[in-house]
Amino acid sequence: MVELVTMGQGEALYARWGHAALRISGNELDRVYNFGSIRLTPDFFAQMLQGKVYAFLEVDSFAKTAMPYIGEDRTITRHTLALTKDEKQRLQELLNHLKPRENYLYDHFADNCSTRILDILDEATQGRLKKAGSSSSHKTYRDLALEPIRRFPALYIGVDLALSNYVDQPITQAQASFSPEEFVRWLSHPEQTPLAISYAYDVHRSRSFREGTHYSWPWLLVFILGLPIYYLWLWFLPRSAIVFWGIVSGSVGLGLALLWGLSSFPFLAANPRVLLFLPSHLLLPILLFSSWRRFIPHYLGVHLLITGLMGCLVALGLQPDSLWAPLSLIFLVQAPGLLVLRKRASC
Repeated sequence: MVELVTMGQGEALYARWGHAALRISGNELDRVYNFGSIRLTPDFFAQMLQGKVYAFLEVDSFAKTAMPYIGEDRTITRHTLALTKDEKQRLQELLNHLKPRENYLYDHFADNCSTRILDILDEATQGRLKKAGSSSSHKTYRDLALEPIRRFPALYIGVDLALSNYVDQPITQAQASFSPEEFVRWLSHPEQTPLAISYAYDVHRSRSFREGTHYSWPWLLVFILGLPIYYLWLWFLPRSAIVFWGIVSGSVGLGLALLWGLSSFPFLAANPRVLLFLPSHLLLPILLFSSWRRFIPHYLGVHLLITGLMGCLVALGLQPDSLWAPLSLIFLVQAPGLLVLRKRASC
């Protein structure tokens, strides 16, 4: 029997997007091929940001593989795959040639626990699986990366800002299978794939990580809750409000610039959001209380002009629609701030 084993979301940051493994069982054989095993060293997150995360294949029994995920209270589901006898034999031969514990450079979108399973199943089906998945998924990498974290507005917005335009290109159904959830969704439709799921069974159902409030667009919370508070703050204490905005937006921009410069991941590089959240905004608190404060309205005006030009590029289809949220935020925060500063300067 060949099964796709999926592990649902967990509380840890690395577990928010789920996990997948491949199980072969029958005739006293019980092996789980876990392609996404990672050593969580103290510098793991630093390595992750640099694009230097190495994963490896771990082969063990189902009971031993499932144990840590049950300990994390993550839902574990077994999905039986409908392979022919010849495909099962080819798959077993391919698996027998794999080297456990051999490291590979992990990529969340292009080379992860789920894509490795897709690759070997495609070889077993002699290319029929990826051929069936060559049609458009009508989704992007960004869509699928953000979908599982809609319950967590801060994480959602942070990931949305960190991801560059690389993740906004249309992708095929096979490419969309980097997401274990999307992989299962695709294999659950026999008319779309030669390798359909014939049976699914929950081995463990999470008690602590159940479906909660899913925000259709977490950015809306910023606009509905955050902006009114900021406007009141700007009205009564304009200097401190602008200092706050300078620190927050400048810090975001500095973080994006560091991700761009330090990471080798293409989905973190060349991020145009750096132009919206300029690291130079960190100087606003200093300029505001110096003799240079008269230049702040000019600085903010130029930045609004840049924001407007980028908005034109989005409207013309030269930049992705995913930029509308940060573009709107910049305009709705800085335009009133600019008006208040000019009003105060004229008094």
